[in-house]
Amino acid sequence: MLIEEVVRWLGIEREGLPRRFALLDCTLGGGGHVKRLLASDQRFVAAVLDQDPSAVQRAQIALGNEVNRLCFMIGNFAELKTILAGYRTRLAGLGVAFDRQGAPQFDRILVDLGISSDQLDAAERGFSFAKEGALDMRMNPGTLLTADEIVNKWPAGRLLAVLREGGVGAGASAFVREIVKKRPVRSTLELAEICRKASVAQRRRAGKTGPVKKQHPATVVFQALRIAVNQELQSLSSFLAQVLAVLAPGGRLAMISFHSLEDQLVARAMRAWSQPPVEVRNLPQSGLLSVPGELLTKKAVVPQAAEVAANVRARSARMRVFERFGAVCPVEGV
Repeated sequence: MLIEEVVRWLGIEREGLPRRFALLDCTLGGGGHVKRLLASDQRFVAAVLDQDPSAVQRAQIALGNEVNRLCFMIGNFAELKTILAGYRTRLAGLGVAFDRQGAPQFDRILVDLGISSDQLDAAERGFSFAKEGALDMRMNPGTLLTADEIVNKWPAGRLLAVLREGGVGAGASAFVREIVKKRPVRSTLELAEICRKASVAQRRRAGKTGPVKKQHPATVVFQALRIAVNQELQSLSSFLAQVLAVLAPGGRLAMISFHSLEDQLVARAMRAWSQPPVEVRNLPQSGLLSVPGELLTKKAVVPQAAEVAANVRARSARMRVFERFGAVCPVEGV
């Protein structure tokens, strides 16, 4: 998603840049972004991370010709510092710089929080309500919690909390009542049909006779379950607390989100990084020395109409870009 916008915002645009330019892609997915960025300039080297081992395996094949410029890592970006520490030797070999505390420094960091097309299209993964599959929804198949356990075993109150926290609005209670009544729910299509019927019944009770929304009633329910299964909001918060430590001076961080819960967390963090702390905000110089950097995108970058027409999944993508203050540090391994 937003590949050309990513290239424009994260591309090598300035003069006097180092011989090598270190990129960190924290959500590798299908590898489309990193492949395009590597093709844009031969000075790029990249560390690529994904919690889905199958995604890393597919990307290794797709990016095989660039193997000497890449460090492949498997893990959840919530554990970013720990993962990078485990690959220190490989990163140094690529020419990635380290600060005095031993943290690798990346000139460009990219995060795409969406589900990859490969995951959506694999019916057995359970991410799509349009395909028959098990209620799984794990991005990392090695974790224990599945959507099946939440849907079929969690108490109604806890299930209701999951849906509300995941973005389901006023209709959450109606969905929960119908789900609990139909337990055990065995498949994605069965759950989608339950959501459809619950939505119809709710509209009937409310006396609504107007046009029905184009969005399938199961869309946000599946989103909420996926968020809970993968602890996505907690992982994102953990990542945001760590990422500035590995963003080089003069470096840029681009983050693409697909729903308002993620976008709000990203926007809030980037705005906070762009302002001095409250305790020094009214002092002379406004505490500028304590401001990490600048939010470059005052409004989120959205896909062009042509991209949405070619891929409807891009319609909800939103990208925000932050730049850390300071000169670009030399990229030399240690």
